[in-house]
Amino acid sequence: MRAARASARRGLACCLCAAALAAAAAEPAAVQQRLPAVKKFYLDTVLVSDGAAAAAIVAPDAPGYADLAGDVRRAIKDLTGAELPIITDTAAAAELDQAGGNKRAMIVLGNLMTSKVSERLYVMEQLDVDAGWPGAAGHLVQTVHDPMGDGRNFISLGGSDLKGVQAATQAFIGLLKADGKSLKVGRLFNLTSSDKRPAPIGKVHVNRKGYGTPEAAVSHAVECGFILRRYRTPGYGR
Repeated sequence: MRAARASARRGLACCLCAAALAAAAAEPAAVQQRLPAVKKFYLDTVLVSDGAAAAAIVAPDAPGYADLAGDVRRAIKDLTGAELPIITDTAAAAELDQAGGNKRAMIVLGNLMTSKVSERLYVMEQLDVDAGWPGAAGHLVQTVHDPMGDGRNFISLGGSDLKGVQAATQAFIGLLKADGKSLKVGRLFNLTSSDKRPAPIGKVHVNRKGYGTPEAAVSHAVECGFILRRYRTPGYGR
């Protein structure tokens, strides 16, 4: 059911993109408007600030996840002295629904099927981790930057199964480096998967013409966007 939903989302994205391109082409150049300012970017995710916890660890209410959350908490405490709170995915989802509430970062364990927070980011097309991808024992450590527009970042320690989430947890712990009593991470995309990645593409492919129809060109652009989001393969963003 959720796989069908994901396929439908990609189809809808293709239709919306085609409509947007058609509208832009029909609008006279003289009345096209530019954004008044570029949005603020939150490239770093602060976990501990001067000895104080600035994030929460989100663990699904299922066997094995509380232990992994404890591993993350102990690693961060050993580095900074700060102890991050561990909350359930249900509590974290409720926190996200609170207007004007806590805007702390979240370290999220699990995937679409096991975590309500991962599910929310998945529906927003910010994460792709589910029961089928990155596959058995595969894992992905990924930062998601300000998806809600409130300055809050997320770190997904994701896998298709518990073994994959265990691998993601250990990979994440190995990346942590404190600065005194503070700890932050930059952009992360650490993927291990049995799924074969698409080959990088160069300028010749990017600049080629002759897609046949505008709809075919839009479909190709949507597919490139999907590959870029899932694999970060060079070339597809162009």
